[in-house]
Amino acid sequence: MYCRKCGAKIEDGTRYCARCGAATGHEDEGAAAYAPAPPTPPVTPEKKNSLLDRGHPLLWAILGISVCILGAVLLASIDDDGWDTEVGAAILDATDYQNPATRDFALTLVNPENGGEFNIAQACDVWEEVYDRWTYVDDPRGTDYFSPASRTIDVGLKGDCDDFAVLMTALMTAIGGNARVVAAYDGYGNGHAFSEVYVGDNYEDLKGAAHYVCDRYNCTTIWYHCRENLFGTEYWINLDWQNDHPGGYFFPCEDAVAVYTDGTEDFLTANEDPVRSIRCWTGE
Repeated sequence: MYCRKCGAKIEDGTRYCARCGAATGHEDEGAAAYAPAPPTPPVTPEKKNSLLDRGHPLLWAILGISVCILGAVLLASIDDDGWDTEVGAAILDATDYQNPATRDFALTLVNPENGGEFNIAQACDVWEEVYDRWTYVDDPRGTDYFSPASRTIDVGLKGDCDDFAVLMTALMTAIGGNARVVAAYDGYGNGHAFSEVYVGDNYEDLKGAAHYVCDRYNCTTIWYHCRENLFGTEYWINLDWQNDHPGGYFFPCEDAVAVYTDGTEDFLTANEDPVRSIRCWTGE
């Protein structure tokens, strides 16, 4: 046998090596014989996760964000009340302020003493004339029909609330104003449409418009729609046929959609959008 430490040849049964003194591993009778240690398994280098691995956390994060973005895009065309972009497109098409019939009719409604650039007096002239001559008639049963402004003029100023809103928006735009159609829903299945006209981007503009309307219609309260954006504050007053003067009380709504004449739309909610941030100014 040989010494396990130094390799010297030693006699069988020897308990210690004569050269180095190391124990030979010889056991007494009945003890288990020495067995060499099992070979050490090779070390496998740790595998690094690739971004393309299905289990990589960053890949799942990217996929999750992508799904959220896709969902937002799909929901952009439909809100909680089933609004879709086809309705907005129909309102936009009906607001034909560039039609000669619409433009010419708007011009006939402005009093000569209120000539010049678009102003609140012209807005009141137009609203007042149409309001006094308006005949309310429902849409065909089971449909939402948006009559073009020029056709509403041709039939003698008849239609429902959205036809009035479309006409008002078209007439205001035809004489240089900035107006929009607002389709509103109250949360009980009831809907209403009205027009809003932009009166300025600072509070002094609003005060001037409010003073004029209060003096002209002998009222003490003007309701307005205040909206904050990156460029400041926008002030809008409504031109609803249900009120007896511009800037009357707003239709109470939970959700609304504003359709602009440039084709853009704003989805308004009671909790997050200033459609509910209506302030009262008493004229003092």
